[in-house]
Amino acid sequence: MISDKLRTYRLQAEMTQKDFVKELAKYGVIVSCQSISKYETGITRPSTETLVIIAKVLNKQVSDFLEDSNELFVGKVLDQLIKDGRIKDPNNIPKNLLDMLVSAIIEDVKSRIKKE
Repeated sequence: MISDKLRTYRLQAEMTQKDFVKELAKYGVIVSCQSISKYETGITRPSTETLVIIAKVLNKQVSDFLEDSNELFVGKVLDQLIKDGRIKDPNNIPKNLLDMLVSAIIEDVKSRIKKE
């Protein structure tokens, strides 16, 4: 789960929640320590855009945080787009790109269900 991995990676980076909040702010992500706590306990989840920045701050890939196969697919696509330089500003991921990925996943799931 994102929550467990986020806490583990933050602690491995030897960052307190306060340090982490400061690092995220350098990339334009303004969250509180309370928000980080909610992410780490699984009460809430960071947005995709925020997760991209979290991964950057912790020197990880988006896919490192994901387990569900559909989420992992989206994470790997985002990782590749960032690596290829197609997404230069993680704060500005085109909304239509995320919509297209979600639609593709939904269609894939529907086709798998029909085959069974």
